[in-house]
Amino acid sequence: MSESDPSAVDPKRLRDIVPHVWPFALFDRVESFVPQASITAVKHVSANEPWLGMPSGQRTHIVPGVLVLEALLQLGALLVDATSPLRGNILVHVVGCDHVRFRGLVQVGDSLDLSVEVLAHDTNMWTMRGAATQRGIPAVGADFVLATVSSG
Repeated sequence: MSESDPSAVDPKRLRDIVPHVWPFALFDRVESFVPQASITAVKHVSANEPWLGMPSGQRTHIVPGVLVLEALLQLGALLVDATSPLRGNILVHVVGCDHVRFRGLVQVGDSLDLSVEVLAHDTNMWTMRGAATQRGIPAVGADFVLATVSSG
């Protein structure tokens, strides 16, 4: 399958297809997109991220691994939406996550390379593998299943 223009994937669609995603998309820019196959993106972690604040007023410079996992899930949802014939009429839900590994710390100043590939697709179920790396070093990896349901 040939690569499509990354602008075909609209990150603003996250609010429509993943209801819990507001207020944050956890990636900065989609780099590549192959319909029904893969998507890659980049996240530059800055000190201004709203989720780095602590309730006590302290600040941490470490990104929680579950937020990196959420970034991978968001990319998977965008891939599903961009390739679905029902685009505009679906919600995407996480059905499960397997083989989740938090391997390295992600800190302010790091750039994450995020990639998601489709392992299998059957009707409304998508099995995917996601990986987040920084300078080629694994940070977070997981296999996950997303499902689509009608939004109307």
